[in-house]
Amino acid sequence: MDHVKPVMNADTFETGSIKANGLQFSYISKGEGPLILCLHGFPDIATTFRYQLDAFSEAGYRVVAPRGYAPTDIPKSGPYQSAAFGQDVLGLISALGYEEAILLGHDWGVTAVTAASVFAPDKVSKLITCAVPYGSRFGQSLLTDAEQQRRSWYMYFFQLSLAEMAVPINDFAFIEQLWRDWSPTWDFPKENLRAVQDTLARPGVLSAALEYY
Repeated sequence: MDHVKPVMNADTFETGSIKANGLQFSYISKGEGPLILCLHGFPDIATTFRYQLDAFSEAGYRVVAPRGYAPTDIPKSGPYQSAAFGQDVLGLISALGYEEAILLGHDWGVTAVTAASVFAPDKVSKLITCAVPYGSRFGQSLLTDAEQQRRSWYMYFFQLSLAEMAVPINDFAFIEQLWRDWSPTWDFPKENLRAVQDTLARPGVLSAALEYY
Protein backbone atom coordinates (compact mmCIF):
# COMPACT_ATOMS: atom_id res chain seq x y z
CA MET A 1 0.00 0.00 0.00
CA ASP A 2 1.50 3.31 -1.06
CA HIS A 3 -0.49 5.66 1.12
CA VAL A 4 -2.38 4.90 4.31
CA LYS A 5 -5.02 7.54 5.10
CA PRO A 6 -4.00 9.49 8.23
CA VAL A 7 -5.93 8.88 11.43
CA MET A 8 -6.01 10.95 14.61
CA ASN A 9 -4.32 9.46 17.67
CA ALA A 10 -4.68 10.20 21.37
CA ASP A 11 -2.00 12.92 21.22
CA THR A 12 -4.12 14.85 18.64
CA PHE A 13 -1.58 14.09 15.91
CA GLU A 14 -2.50 12.36 12.70
CA THR A 15 -0.56 9.20 11.98
CA GLY A 16 -0.10 7.87 8.46
CA SER A 17 2.17 5.98 6.10
CA ILE A 18 3.35 6.90 2.62
CA LYS A 19 5.66 5.50 -0.06
CA ALA A 20 8.61 7.72 -1.03
CA ASN A 21 11.93 6.94 -2.71
CA GLY A 22 11.21 3.21 -2.58
CA LEU A 23 10.52 3.10 1.18
CA GLN A 24 7.34 3.10 3.25
CA PHE A 25 7.55 6.01 5.71
CA SER A 26 5.42 6.22 8.84
CA TYR A 27 4.78 9.75 10.07
CA ILE A 28 2.89 11.97 12.45
CA SER A 29 1.35 15.23 11.26
CA LYS A 30 -0.90 18.11 12.24
CA GLY A 31 -2.54 21.07 10.57
CA GLU A 32 -3.30 22.27 7.06
CA GLY A 33 -1.45 24.68 4.78
CA PRO A 34 2.10 24.97 3.42
CA LEU A 35 4.29 22.00 4.34
CA ILE A 36 6.90 21.98 7.09
CA LEU A 37 8.81 18.69 7.07
CA CYS A 38 10.62 17.86 10.35
CA LEU A 39 13.46 15.31 10.33
CA HIS A 40 14.71 14.03 13.69
CA GLY A 41 18.13 12.73 14.66
CA PHE A 42 19.69 10.35 17.19
CA PRO A 43 18.65 9.43 19.82
CA ASP A 44 15.23 10.88 19.13
CA ILE A 45 11.97 9.94 17.43
CA ALA A 46 9.26 11.80 15.50
CA THR A 47 7.41 12.91 18.64
CA THR A 48 10.49 14.94 19.57
CA PHE A 49 8.80 17.55 17.37
CA ARG A 50 5.45 17.40 19.21
CA TYR A 51 5.69 21.02 20.36
CA GLN A 52 6.66 22.21 16.89
CA LEU A 53 3.69 20.31 15.42
CA ASP A 54 1.40 22.15 17.81
CA ALA A 55 2.91 25.61 17.34
CA PHE A 56 3.38 25.56 13.58
CA SER A 57 0.00 23.97 12.85
CA GLU A 58 -1.65 26.75 14.86
CA ALA A 59 0.28 29.21 12.69
CA GLY A 60 -1.32 27.80 9.54
CA TYR A 61 1.05 25.06 8.36
CA ARG A 62 0.80 21.34 7.76
CA VAL A 63 3.62 19.90 9.85
CA VAL A 64 4.84 16.38 9.11
CA ALA A 65 7.46 14.47 11.12
CA PRO A 66 8.49 11.16 9.51
CA ARG A 67 9.62 8.36 11.78
CA GLY A 68 13.27 7.71 11.03
CA TYR A 69 13.12 4.18 12.46
CA ALA A 70 10.55 1.37 12.48
CA PRO A 71 7.70 1.26 11.60
CA THR A 72 9.31 3.15 8.72
CA ASP A 73 11.06 0.69 6.41
CA ILE A 74 14.67 -0.08 7.29
CA PRO A 75 16.79 -0.47 4.12
CA LYS A 76 18.18 -4.00 4.21
CA SER A 77 21.62 -2.96 2.95
CA GLY A 78 21.61 0.81 3.25
CA PRO A 79 22.63 3.15 1.82
CA TYR A 80 23.09 5.52 4.75
CA GLN A 81 24.94 8.29 2.92
CA SER A 82 23.70 11.86 3.04
CA ALA A 83 22.76 11.70 -0.65
CA ALA A 84 20.23 8.96 0.09
CA PHE A 85 18.76 10.98 2.96
CA GLY A 86 18.32 13.97 0.69
CA GLN A 87 16.50 11.91 -1.92
CA ASP A 88 14.20 10.54 0.80
CA VAL A 89 13.26 14.09 1.80
CA LEU A 90 12.57 15.15 -1.78
CA GLY A 91 10.51 12.00 -2.29
CA LEU A 92 8.46 12.79 0.80
CA ILE A 93 7.70 16.33 -0.39
CA SER A 94 6.31 14.99 -3.67
CA ALA A 95 4.51 12.02 -2.11
CA LEU A 96 2.73 14.33 0.34
CA GLY A 97 1.42 16.32 -2.61
CA TYR A 98 3.60 19.44 -2.45
CA GLU A 99 5.91 21.23 -4.85
CA GLU A 100 8.05 22.69 -2.06
CA ALA A 101 8.46 22.65 1.70
CA ILE A 102 10.08 24.32 4.67
CA LEU A 103 12.63 21.83 5.97
CA LEU A 104 13.49 21.55 9.67
CA GLY A 105 16.24 19.15 10.69
CA HIS A 106 17.84 18.20 13.99
CA ASP A 107 21.09 16.21 14.30
CA TRP A 108 21.04 13.57 11.52
CA GLY A 109 17.94 15.31 10.23
CA VAL A 110 20.20 18.25 9.38
CA THR A 111 22.18 15.98 7.05
CA ALA A 112 18.95 14.98 5.32
CA VAL A 113 17.47 18.45 4.86
CA THR A 114 20.80 19.98 3.83
CA ALA A 115 21.33 17.32 1.17
CA ALA A 116 17.80 17.91 -0.13
CA SER A 117 18.47 21.66 -0.39
CA VAL A 118 21.63 21.00 -2.42
CA PHE A 119 19.91 18.58 -4.81
CA ALA A 120 16.76 20.65 -5.39
CA PRO A 121 16.92 24.19 -3.95
CA ASP A 122 13.74 25.06 -5.82
CA LYS A 123 11.83 22.60 -3.62
CA VAL A 124 13.07 24.14 -0.35
CA SER A 125 11.44 27.44 0.57
CA LYS A 126 13.29 27.67 3.90
CA LEU A 127 15.98 25.58 5.59
CA ILE A 128 16.20 25.34 9.39
CA THR A 129 18.97 23.41 11.13
CA CYS A 130 19.11 22.60 14.86
CA ALA A 131 22.21 21.54 16.84
CA VAL A 132 24.30 21.04 13.69
CA PRO A 133 25.33 24.06 11.58
CA TYR A 134 24.97 24.23 7.81
CA GLY A 135 28.07 23.42 5.77
CA SER A 136 31.49 22.19 6.88
CA ARG A 137 31.75 23.87 10.30
CA PHE A 138 30.75 20.79 12.28
CA GLY A 139 33.33 18.59 10.54
CA GLN A 140 35.98 21.23 11.17
CA SER A 141 35.08 21.41 14.85
CA LEU A 142 35.58 17.64 15.21
CA LEU A 143 39.19 18.21 14.20
CA THR A 144 39.96 21.45 16.01
CA ASP A 145 37.57 21.97 18.95
CA ALA A 146 38.34 19.91 22.06
CA GLU A 147 34.94 20.63 23.62
CA GLN A 148 33.12 19.41 20.52
CA GLN A 149 35.33 16.32 20.44
CA ARG A 150 34.32 15.56 24.00
CA ARG A 151 30.62 16.02 23.25
CA SER A 152 30.84 13.85 20.13
CA TRP A 153 32.89 10.99 21.56
CA TYR A 154 30.01 8.54 21.04
CA MET A 155 30.26 9.02 17.27
CA TYR A 156 33.65 7.31 17.33
CA PHE A 157 32.46 4.66 19.76
CA PHE A 158 29.57 3.77 17.46
CA GLN A 159 32.04 2.79 14.76
CA LEU A 160 33.25 -0.08 16.94
CA SER A 161 31.60 -3.49 16.65
CA LEU A 162 31.04 -3.70 20.41
CA ALA A 163 28.72 -0.66 20.37
CA GLU A 164 25.72 -2.75 19.31
CA MET A 165 26.25 -4.97 22.36
CA ALA A 166 27.01 -2.16 24.82
CA VAL A 167 24.23 0.35 24.06
CA PRO A 168 21.27 -1.90 25.06
CA ILE A 169 22.79 -2.96 28.41
CA ASN A 170 20.72 -2.09 31.51
CA ASP A 171 17.65 -1.18 29.46
CA PHE A 172 19.49 1.27 27.20
CA ALA A 173 21.01 3.21 30.09
CA PHE A 174 23.52 4.51 27.53
CA ILE A 175 20.78 6.60 25.90
CA GLU A 176 19.65 8.11 29.20
CA GLN A 177 23.23 9.05 30.02
CA LEU A 178 23.62 10.80 26.65
CA TRP A 179 20.51 12.86 27.36
CA ARG A 180 21.80 13.78 30.83
CA ASP A 181 25.25 14.71 29.51
CA TRP A 182 23.82 16.96 26.83
CA SER A 183 21.08 18.57 28.94
CA PRO A 184 22.16 18.29 32.60
CA THR A 185 19.54 20.75 33.87
CA TRP A 186 16.59 19.31 31.90
CA ASP A 187 14.12 17.36 34.01
CA PHE A 188 12.88 15.42 31.00
CA PRO A 189 9.64 13.39 31.16
CA LYS A 190 10.51 9.74 31.68
CA GLU A 191 7.91 8.67 29.13
CA ASN A 192 9.79 10.57 26.41
CA LEU A 193 12.99 8.67 27.14
CA ARG A 194 11.02 5.42 27.41
CA ALA A 195 9.57 5.93 23.94
CA VAL A 196 13.06 6.32 22.45
CA GLN A 197 14.40 3.28 24.30
CA ASP A 198 11.44 1.16 23.22
CA THR A 199 11.94 2.21 19.61
CA LEU A 200 15.64 1.31 19.65
CA ALA A 201 14.77 -2.07 21.20
CA ARG A 202 12.67 -3.08 18.19
CA PRO A 203 14.31 -5.70 15.94
CA GLY A 204 16.84 -4.16 13.58
CA VAL A 205 16.42 -0.58 14.73
CA LEU A 206 19.57 -0.13 16.82
CA SER A 207 21.71 -1.82 14.18
CA ALA A 208 20.31 0.54 11.52
CA ALA A 209 20.75 3.61 13.76
CA LEU A 210 24.42 2.76 14.35
CA GLU A 211 24.99 2.27 10.61
CA TYR A 212 24.63 6.03 10.14
CA TYR A 213 28.00 6.41 11.86
